[in-house]
Amino acid sequence: MPPTINSREDLLALVDTPAYDEALASLAGTLWRFEKDDVVGAWAVVEDDSTIERFGLTRADFPDAAPPPLPEYVAPSAIDLAAYARDVSWRTRVAGTTIGGISVGLDGDSIALINGMASLAERDNSRTFSFDSNTGTISLTADAAIAFAEAVGEWVQLTFDRRGDVLAAIAAGDVSSTEEIDAAFADVTAPWPVA
Repeated sequence: MPPTINSREDLLALVDTPAYDEALASLAGTLWRFEKDDVVGAWAVVEDDSTIERFGLTRADFPDAAPPPLPEYVAPSAIDLAAYARDVSWRTRVAGTTIGGISVGLDGDSIALINGMASLAERDNSRTFSFDSNTGTISLTADAAIAFAEAVGEWVQLTFDRRGDVLAAIAAGDVSSTEEIDAAFADVTAPWPVA
């Protein structure tokens, strides 16, 4: 069984053994990472010292290390882009927004609670509601709770509308990169030039 190496001390305990040489060879493989750039249509090799730094090492400890060859770039398929767009749409919605100065996350549970609050407010206009925003608990009148829920609904719908526009643009071949999808969801309240 190979030795467990979790620290510089673990690594130094192996000096002058084949396990040490194997460990250094493995660590040399962490000196670079690949980044895919769908806009340019290529892979890039980026230096990454985060792993070796955990062991108190520097690039100077790997004088013969060379960057790996770039893999062949394969553009994302429409299916891949559509899946990515759905994920970004979901992450955008869940991250939430600020409505009327209230920062709110909008996962499914939050939306259900907000809708429940609005439903109660519609039945009892004299009631006040405590609501847990991202920045703390606030108090809303019934009218404010209804207006807040409507604004949340509008914002959530914007994320779905944008997803529909992005999926249509992918199907039409007008969107071909994850960067374009990220840009589309950067601000769902702003017009999107591709739509």
